[in-house]
Amino acid sequence: MRQLVYDDVNRGEFQYKVVKISAEKMVENLKSVLPRDQLVFVATDERNKTFFDAFRRHFKTVRFLDDYMVSAGLQAINPNYLGMVDQIVCTRATYFVGTWFSTFSGYITRMRGYMGYEDKRTFFGDKGHR
Repeated sequence: MRQLVYDDVNRGEFQYKVVKISAEKMVENLKSVLPRDQLVFVATDERNKTFFDAFRRHFKTVRFLDDYMVSAGLQAINPNYLGMVDQIVCTRATYFVGTWFSTFSGYITRMRGYMGYEDKRTFFGDKGHR
């Protein structure tokens, strides 16, 4: 099973309030285009993982990079590189959902284009930029 990815939810200092929406709203906006039964890998700067409870209620399996720190040996690398690891994981997803205005999402989208992924498998969490 390939993975379904929701990108960086940009909860930290992200300045664009129009795309800084709740997890419930993200699920509502995406549930008609994303399959419920696939793995959802969430790349985020949000530290409070309860923020994603709506994802856990809707999708079968939800995972974060933190879930793979030990099994992938990631605790041994410089923590400044973890965002790049998130980006690499996101580039290989069956579906990618990003945050409009995010340079993090922009780079993932560009890399997916270089790899030949179809635009119709890339979405944004808010409906205004669909």
